[in-house]
Amino acid sequence: MVNPYMSRFIQHQTGSCRHSVKGYLPSSDQKLNSPPPQKRQPTTQAKMCRHCSHIPYQSPHAPEACPYLRSVYCQFCAGYGHESSSCALAPPELFTQAHFAEQLIPTHLLKQYNIGTITPIKTITAPKKQVILELPDDDKMIREYLFNQGYTAVSNRSKEIRRNLDEHCQKNNLKWEKIQVF
Repeated sequence: MVNPYMSRFIQHQTGSCRHSVKGYLPSSDQKLNSPPPQKRQPTTQAKMCRHCSHIPYQSPHAPEACPYLRSVYCQFCAGYGHESSSCALAPPELFTQAHFAEQLIPTHLLKQYNIGTITPIKTITAPKKQVILELPDDDKMIREYLFNQGYTAVSNRSKEIRRNLDEHCQKNNLKWEKIQVF
């Protein structure tokens, strides 16, 4: 005995089915040589917010209606709807960094061991690298460079040009090296 569901499947596969399946077999009113149906034009979608643009199957929404942002908790103002990095009530950096070693120790340990000292944390800043300024030893070229850097009253005297260049290099952490021009 033949399974009725299987026989219908075989009819669709062989094309002997009487009714048309949209897109697979031409209906009786369609001609065989007719052009294929036109594709639908893609609709312009609303822009996604920057948080959800990479999430697949997310419906377009404005940043104000973002489901991700509605679930984010801000630790500075104790509210929902924005990240801590963009909070208007965020404390200044002075209060968020430890300046004393005792600020890094839990308060119960400070009390338990009777620690009452204040030991400052020394911050080490790396020195800025000195940038090398390569200019030819030509008064005309140096004068042109200084003019482009904002020095408007540069005279034609060689000593004054060199003094202005030294002042500019000192102010901007530059080291002037003379190059040969051929």
